[in-house]
Amino acid sequence: MTPRVVGRGELQIIKLAVRLVLEVGRSFLPRDNMLSFAVTEIKQKHLRERMAEVGLREEDVDERFIRSSGCGGQHVNKNSTCVQLIHKPTGIEVKCMQERSQSVNRFLARRFLAEKLAQHLGLPSAATDKEQGIRRKKARKKRRVAAKTLKESID
Repeated sequence: MTPRVVGRGELQIIKLAVRLVLEVGRSFLPRDNMLSFAVTEIKQKHLRERMAEVGLREEDVDERFIRSSGCGGQHVNKNSTCVQLIHKPTGIEVKCMQERSQSVNRFLARRFLAEKLAQHLGLPSAATDKEQGIRRKKARKKRRVAAKTLKESID
């Protein structure tokens, strides 16, 4: 069956064709109902795994888009590229306006939210690893200085 022309060149679309288009459109959606971002598939996979580790679900996140500030010129002044995420159960809030792209900011905001939630739950996170590294470095330096002053006082 072909579409019929109805008045002034408008096409009447057959219900069967509409159903077919909807079914084809659904096949392009991500399988796990997570949104797709403008980053590599590997990074998206890491984010999904991290969100699963900390128990972060898309249903628990309230997402808002607001105008960014800072670098980016007219693009950030006219478009809402800043992303604000609020985790409803804990009330943890994250804002991200690092990039000019809203899609990349959405990805980064989710990553930041997962890290904050991990810290809140007491799970290991990148920030705690970094803090522990700094503590070890300071302790090592303190031991060296103490050994040096001890050696100088003996001489």
